[in-house]
Amino acid sequence: MQGNSNMCSSGEYCLVFAIVENPVLGLLLEPYAVKQLARNQFSYEYHRVGLITVSDFFPNLTPVQKKLLEIHAKYSDEAILKRFNKDKLKPVEFFQSLSQEFVVSWIRPIIDKNMAEMAAILAGQNVPVHFKGGRTDRIREEPINVLTGKAETVFCFTWLSEGLFYKLNVKYNEKEISLKSGNTRLLAQKPCLLILDDHLYQFEKEWDGKKLVPFFTREHIQVPKSSEKEYFRKFVYEAVRKYSVIAEGFSVEVISDLPRALVSLEQNWQNHWVLLVSFDYGKVVFQLGDETPSKVFLNEENEGYSFSKVVRQTSFEKQFIKKLEETGLKYRGGDGFYLWYPARNGDGNSEPSLPGYFDYLDWLSAQSLQLGLSHITVQKNEGAEKFLPAKPSLRIAVNDKNDWFDLFGTVSFGKFEIPFLKLKNHILNGRREFSLPDGSIGLIPEEWLSKYQDILKYSVNKGNTLQLKKHHYTLLNNLNEATYASGEPTKVLHDFVPPSLPAGIKATLRPYQVQGYQWMCFLFENKLGGCLADDMGLGKTLQTLAMLMFAHKEVSLVSNNAANLISNKNNISAGQLKIFAEEDHNLYTNTAGTSLLIMPLSLIHNWVLEINRFAPSFKILQHTGTARADSTRLFSQFDLILTTYG
Repeated sequence: MQGNSNMCSSGEYCLVFAIVENPVLGLLLEPYAVKQLARNQFSYEYHRVGLITVSDFFPNLTPVQKKLLEIHAKYSDEAILKRFNKDKLKPVEFFQSLSQEFVVSWIRPIIDKNMAEMAAILAGQNVPVHFKGGRTDRIREEPINVLTGKAETVFCFTWLSEGLFYKLNVKYNEKEISLKSGNTRLLAQKPCLLILDDHLYQFEKEWDGKKLVPFFTREHIQVPKSSEKEYFRKFVYEAVRKYSVIAEGFSVEVISDLPRALVSLEQNWQNHWVLLVSFDYGKVVFQLGDETPSKVFLNEENEGYSFSKVVRQTSFEKQFIKKLEETGLKYRGGDGFYLWYPARNGDGNSEPSLPGYFDYLDWLSAQSLQLGLSHITVQKNEGAEKFLPAKPSLRIAVNDKNDWFDLFGTVSFGKFEIPFLKLKNHILNGRREFSLPDGSIGLIPEEWLSKYQDILKYSVNKGNTLQLKKHHYTLLNNLNEATYASGEPTKVLHDFVPPSLPAGIKATLRPYQVQGYQWMCFLFENKLGGCLADDMGLGKTLQTLAMLMFAHKEVSLVSNNAANLISNKNNISAGQLKIFAEEDHNLYTNTAGTSLLIMPLSLIHNWVLEINRFAPSFKILQHTGTARADSTRLFSQFDLILTTYG
């Protein structure tokens, strides 16, 4: 690099950076053009240069040289005058008018910040700095090496019966260095730049160089006994908060555990729902945007002191924020995270909108596992609620009873097992928020509101079980999560083998009549109800008789009882049971059961004719008229009982 004294030829100008003692502003790092003599000596001919005047000596600057001069220009005399000389004083008058307090408070922070930036570049390029001294002093050839990396500092406190003592350990590359060399000067306070012998040390940007100065002349400092309490509360507290500390006589606990990410759903000042993020470290919660690196707690007990320091895990926090942004959330600084931004256009009938309450809750349910969220806080007008974002799961056991299905469902909200029946009113009324035993809120998935609406509407409660009538079996089609005790009713139709016409039917059925007959046989075998609806005259009676014949196919005649039945014709006239007939216990018994047909009185005669024509093997009884028997005890002797609505 041009500017390194070792790279200049004799008689040429070199660009060097020298430390100058300014009587008003203090030590400054300034660029100079100095002529190189033989044997690496600098002549007395030198010129202070700036970004504009440097071209008089160096027409071709390297990118690094240009960058250094650009940084220096930010605290040059011209820059300071432009920024602070509001009264337009002459330069000499302006600098003479500056108070030391003003310089320390307003000007030196700008100078220190930019000199620290220059030092980092000089160290990286292995370019030495030289010392000049006062305005009329020559630039010395002996280099001051700008060291790469940062010096480490540790406060060492010892609390004894004699009092509180502390010293400062400074290390560079694991080697301890002494500040009492007699040739130690502070080039910049914050960020700190320290000149020690022929080296320039850089410190972390948080380090305040003023804390080094007392140790230029002594090894340790003793705190007066009367000031100990105040010292612990202020100086030691700040040392623990900002720096590394070794303590003897009291304890300092450094907590570096990973935090728990917290997500809060709130409305901002514009009434927009947004997600806010914070990090829970147990003892303290840090909000996203708060750049505080740590939090210290002082405990004073039994005339003793102890400190706990919670150190933020910034890499973990940044990784979590990156996850949120990778899922599509839009970060709006202090305004929080939006699910989408700006507002989405409506469907033509509505205004553009930003995400709403349930948009965020559904998104959190879908992302909770990936983000590792166990709970989020929902802040409403009536107060804060704890929301369980995990999507619930449902298990349903179905037991097939004679006339109904028993449905016992269990919903899992995290660790909580809730009977499905408890959600019935919520689903029927479209309420998605469900209160859990610990006071938190679970979210019922939106699809459940439609998926289970009919099942819950047509079922009745019995304990923690829902009972669904058999004829509503098709409502079970949506229960993919169900298990069945005796075969899945929704699959019975696929396994059903349509029967052929029974031999007892004396008719040829049309194809659509066969289909109706087979459908009713399916209902019968599965103990289901049904309704055969069709226009008049298309054969509903015949289809029904064929199904009844199928249902009675296992009817067997006991020969002796059959003989008794036939010989007892004097008790039966035209299928009508005589009211005063004596009961005969040896009559025929229908082992397949008796079917009851109910119809208007005007259709009884037609049914009798149809039965005699198409199913003459059926034993029928007309249970009609005022003379009908009060007892149904003898019904079991017949296949079919025909009666009226009345």
